[in-house]
Amino acid sequence: MMESNSEQSNDPVSLVRIWQESAEHHDFGDKIGLAARLFQASVDDYTTSLKCAKSNKTIPLPVFKKIKSDFNSFLLWGHGFGATNGDLDALLQTSRELRQSVLSFLILIAQTASKSK
Repeated sequence: MMESNSEQSNDPVSLVRIWQESAEHHDFGDKIGLAARLFQASVDDYTTSLKCAKSNKTIPLPVFKKIKSDFNSFLLWGHGFGATNGDLDALLQTSRELRQSVLSFLILIAQTASKSK
């Protein structure tokens, strides 16, 4: 049975490939895993987008505050699980299902952050 384009684009492997193609401009070093790379790329891109939106006043203040609050929640989540130092990647090795779910989530965030720049 052939998968539709929407099913293929939601496949974790396809999402990783798409993200890797769009994230070539980031320098991550060699020692961190995919979750750490996705988290850091998202943080970098969202930080750039928030700075631009704030200085250009491209979005209404209440919307900006909500996005910034959500971004801060994402930062806390990532730091709580050690996303930048590899702890999250190590934790995700314990469960294939958890790994796919979290990486799919991080890929979607990274793609959104990349498009928002």
